[in-house]
Amino acid sequence: MQIQLSEAEATQLGREANLYGQFGSHNFSRLALSPGIDIGYKGHMAGSPIAGFMGIDLDTPGYNGLNLPYADESLATVHTSHVLEHMQNPINVIREWFRVLKVGGHLIIIVPHQFLYEKRYELPSLWNADHKCFYTIAFLLMQIEFALVPNHYRIVYCRDNDSGYDYSIGPANHATGRYEIELVLRRITPPTWSLQK
Repeated sequence: MQIQLSEAEATQLGREANLYGQFGSHNFSRLALSPGIDIGYKGHMAGSPIAGFMGIDLDTPGYNGLNLPYADESLATVHTSHVLEHMQNPINVIREWFRVLKVGGHLIIIVPHQFLYEKRYELPSLWNADHKCFYTIAFLLMQIEFALVPNHYRIVYCRDNDSGYDYSIGPANHATGRYEIELVLRRITPPTWSLQK
């Protein structure tokens, strides 16, 4: 008998496996530094932020879904799992998440994979009517490049996570296993020179 997990349950299990599992090339827990925030944590099964992180959600004072109530370069980690695809203007959101990172800090972005989760080319999502965008690694990287100034960051981790994914389940049924893109970028001290035209 196959057990079907809800999207929230599958997302929570993936968060825990990635952030609390054994360190290795398959997870990025060693990159989650304190102080940090977990944006959108209430959308997960447990409804609690990553251990040691401050949870940020729409009912957080000073947070309106875009502007974070933190000073520039004040945090070591911004973690967001299954949040960016719900945003009306993801470019501005990425800029805001990056704004609060210290040099050496990490922005962790996890989004559902268009071809693993959505299993379709165009909106709307069959599984979440609030999804405003579908993601592949290439599209996520393109949005990051549009949002951020070159040579102010480095991608330190990126992969398609299909652990336990059942490729025999077609587009008419919800996916099982992991079906997401995981990306971590590090804020760096920019060079003293600029790119040439």
